[in-house]
Amino acid sequence: MAEMSWTVAMQMDVKAFRARAEVLVEELPGVTVEVELEEADCITAFFGVEQEDGEPVTLEISVYDMGRDGRILSVEEEASDNRDHWDNACSLGESLAQMMEGQPLD
Repeated sequence: MAEMSWTVAMQMDVKAFRARAEVLVEELPGVTVEVELEEADCITAFFGVEQEDGEPVTLEISVYDMGRDGRILSVEEEASDNRDHWDNACSLGESLAQMMEGQPLD
């Protein structure tokens, strides 16, 4: 299972995460986003990405609260359509992490 992760300095705030994700998709034609609190320790952004053939795919990026260890922004291969569109999911994750001043985890 592949995963890309970054530490991010944010609170578990759905509105703040949604605002950042919405700013990101403003720059990306054919991309939408919905953000939800999945668990008390997990906020997920579901990016709808229209493909060239017109079929949409869903790419998923989550923020996890790791307690004292802070928050982690994560792109996971098995989430939504990430496996089949891994490069696009990673690109979205990297862009979102940059907006959040994330630091890559090795």
